Amino acid sequence: MKRKITIGSRGSQLALWQANYTKQQLEQLGYDVHIHIIVTEGDKRSLQNIAKGEGKGLFTKEIELALLNGEIDLAVHSYKDLPTENPEGLKVVANSSRENPADWLIIKKKAVDNTQPYFLKPNALVGTSSARRKAQFRALRSDVMFKDIRGNVPTRLRKMDEGDWDAIILAAAGITRLSNPVVADANTEIDLSNYRVVEFKPQEMVPAPVQGILAYQIREEDTETRQAIQHLHDEEVGKAAAIERSIMTALGGGCQQPIGVFCQWSEQKEAFEVWASQAKSCKHFPKKVFVCGTSPTELVQKVTTQLAVKEKKKVFISRGLMAKSYFQKALQAKGHQVYGQSLIEFEGVHYPQQSISNTDWVFFSSQNGVRYFFEQNPEVSKTTQLAVIGNGTLKAVQQYGHVPAFVGNGKNISQIAEAFEQLAKGQTVLFPQAQNSLQSIQKHLNGHIQSQNLVVYNNIPRQNINLPHNQFDVLVFTSPLNVQVYCQHYAIHSKQKIVVIGTTTAAALHSLGYTNYVIAYAPDEMSLADVC
Repeated sequence: MKRKITIGSRGSQLALWQANYTKQQLEQLGYDVHIHIIVTEGDKRSLQNIAKGEGKGLFTKEIELALLNGEIDLAVHSYKDLPTENPEGLKVVANSSRENPADWLIIKKKAVDNTQPYFLKPNALVGTSSARRKAQFRALRSDVMFKDIRGNVPTRLRKMDEGDWDAIILAAAGITRLSNPVVADANTEIDLSNYRVVEFKPQEMVPAPVQGILAYQIREEDTETRQAIQHLHDEEVGKAAAIERSIMTALGGGCQQPIGVFCQWSEQKEAFEVWASQAKSCKHFPKKVFVCGTSPTELVQKVTTQLAVKEKKKVFISRGLMAKSYFQKALQAKGHQVYGQSLIEFEGVHYPQQSISNTDWVFFSSQNGVRYFFEQNPEVSKTTQLAVIGNGTLKAVQQYGHVPAFVGNGKNISQIAEAFEQLAKGQTVLFPQAQNSLQSIQKHLNGHIQSQNLVVYNNIPRQNINLPHNQFDVLVFTSPLNVQVYCQHYAIHSKQKIVVIGTTTAAALHSLGYTNYVIAYAPDEMSLADVC
């Protein structure tokens, strides 16, 4: 048996899960491990308001003091609770792999509304004490109201059930860990079967920096514990964590500030992708950016520069925008002026009802496909399931009161087609589309489903276009046909930044000789706004 290691931990269920998880891993390596429970100032004040900039170190100070005094050998922290600067004599020498970094919206069943974004009824009361979550979710749903809620995961669920809250926002990592039967006690397992769970993507609700990661902290001179803990270190996650915490430091933020940062390594791009969000307060619309690169230093600089920039740009998007458009509100938060106009006219095409009578699936690849399909009040069988290509199409389907059984990730057409084909193998699928559709999804299918195309609308180039094209600093194109129509009337100047919604739109630009453009990471308005 190797040397004894004492882990210091808070007494909460989640903290003990994390300590026991680490204990289990070290014991498998032959170490004798014990857990010493320590009460922190944050535990003593858990029912008080600590969201006013005083949160740094409230859940870690006593544990770090015990570490310095030699009472414990190892502190296992939720990395997001740890201040960016270690006390003298202590050091974070390793980190865990990353649990799901996302936030989840947990909705009472009586507050579920399938016609609303994120399935939450209008004017709902949402429980969270996080300024970051308040600012970002208010940007997604401006009608919601917030009321602070505190305590561990089971306590917050109980408070929601007994109180006025319609929903609460929690970190997925905490729920997932407590539901892990390998190391969690049976009585701490989280049962969410009585709720509607909406899983935000980290790109749309940017998590707190290093959310979902455990930090392993020791005394600097303790080489034996350092050697032991290195076996638990996840190097790739560590690189992403360092970038996230460096950005948080550069922005002057702490765990209670309305700042979100998420970094991941992209094998396809062979680079880091970083999403960052910052708001003046929980009541302000956050600025949000997306950057990509290989140098951590340059990534930090890009994020901080783009969030700080006050240069007003004039942005054109080839789409009509409603007053509540996320794209418009997001760019206005950055100080930009937005001009939206579709360069295409649309008209519905009548289709026979019998064409949808015997289909297992209806797959929507555009919001217009959704609109012109449902405008004819089709009699869709209760056994027919719906599929959508991404978030934008999902929201369009929701407006008609339907919940898709399949939602594509919106990033890679071939991956979406492959994932859907595996689900619908051997079944019949109907594709509502435009007369001149590119049939992007259909082209990537491998013949394992029976597909049928259904024309539900025409898209026709506008004839009379008069845009102040020379005034635009940024051009945002949302379809190949919009590219063609714009370029028939105007040239694109070298100083104009070009943003496109996907690879087919990029291909249309490429065919016309324009090769300097940015492709949004997903085909929706949020992604377009992030890269503008």
